[in-house]
Amino acid sequence: MPGLFFHPGAPTEEPSFCLEEKSTQLQLRMGEVLVMVKACGLSAVDIQFLKVLYMLQNPHPVGREIAGIIKEVGPNVKFFKPNDEVVGILPLGCTQSGLSTLVAVHEHFIVPKPPAVSWDDAAGAVSEGLGAYTALHYLGHITPRDIIIVADGALMSGLMLVQLAMHRGARVLATVLSAEEADFLRSLQPAPGVSFMQIREGQGDWGGETMWFLSV
Repeated sequence: MPGLFFHPGAPTEEPSFCLEEKSTQLQLRMGEVLVMVKACGLSAVDIQFLKVLYMLQNPHPVGREIAGIIKEVGPNVKFFKPNDEVVGILPLGCTQSGLSTLVAVHEHFIVPKPPAVSWDDAAGAVSEGLGAYTALHYLGHITPRDIIIVADGALMSGLMLVQLAMHRGARVLATVLSAEEADFLRSLQPAPGVSFMQIREGQGDWGGETMWFLSV
């Protein structure tokens, strides 16, 4: 099956991307499932980061954030069964491209896909969602008593931070760049008890941004 791969090239060569055909026979190992990919996110290939970890392959698979349907489960799989809809991320050391028809991935790297979330939204939200979750929960250890300041709250990374922090019960200060972005935040229809209050608008220390206060 074809997949998208990145060729770093020699120091004097330009890097390139290409579709390459791989074997269709995927032997599932302990704890792995076979996923039929319905959507795949395209995140940047951080060459320097991969070199530091000694994980840069040649060619290197592209497309790690996937959403799809489980077609088969391997030995000792405990949490999933065939036909389950899932979303997840392929580990850095994976040799498969997520831009393939089928990928084998360990069940620890996937979670159930909410029925109301589309395939495209599920795959597209994985990278930003993991970043926001890591920042708030693993690094920030936020609690309902905390106040979180989010710059550009209506953009992808900011939007994830706003929603996860609100879900946790924290108070959120978020900046927006336009009235349209403010309206978009209002359209999220937050949980009961959450209200929007404009606390600063115009020029000055905020560089022309408009700040809104989301209060739980």
